[in-house]
Amino acid sequence: MHSLLARQLKKQFGESFRVPAEWKRFVDAVDDAYREFDSDRELLERALDLSSGELLQANAEMRAFFLAIPDILFRIDQNGVILDYKAGSVEDFLLPPKELIGKRIQDVPAKGLSAQFHDAIARVIRERSVVSTEYSLVLREEKRWYEARFVLLPEGDIVVIVRDITMRKQIDEQLRLQSAAISNAPSGIVVIDKDGAIVWGNPAFEELVGCSSSEAIGKNLREFVEPGPIGGEIR
Repeated sequence: MHSLLARQLKKQFGESFRVPAEWKRFVDAVDDAYREFDSDRELLERALDLSSGELLQANAEMRAFFLAIPDILFRIDQNGVILDYKAGSVEDFLLPPKELIGKRIQDVPAKGLSAQFHDAIARVIRERSVVSTEYSLVLREEKRWYEARFVLLPEGDIVVIVRDITMRKQIDEQLRLQSAAISNAPSGIVVIDKDGAIVWGNPAFEELVGCSSSEAIGKNLREFVEPGPIGGEIR
């Protein structure tokens, strides 16, 4: 499972949480989306991690690659001044493309983001490693989320890769809402492993068994079930 998705699930349900069978298709779809995002990003970062000599030799291939990917790309100097740009659609820009050249990228996205972009530029120069930051914008009356990744080139300029991550944010929110719905359900819900050991229970389950989930975790569900005519019932 993707590490970010695993952390989110553990944060919501605890370290010992295991994905219930009825969640598997949904969680697998989220996991695939995260991995596809990482794969695309790593491919671009490897392409940018060439020496200046290799960049000259591979200039035509790199240009074709940049034109093919759907992300917004900016080439800026170390002061943040935009030297060049590329986008899949002019609708991705807040200003007409020709008006971007010569402006500082810190001043382009929206008010309130200048400090965030200024800090990212300072960090990529200082640390000489990929720096990323997330932000949101309202475009055509719709809130969109973006991730901007700053990559320092060998000659000193910086490439800024801007990816629309709105779908990923929406999936995260759906997962959060589903988790909240299960946690707040009026019926007792418990997750057990293949041996019947409890790994998680919602507040309604805690109320039914008279103890907290932390106290119940690791115990077999049979300890909380009285034998009955239809397999048992909660004590």
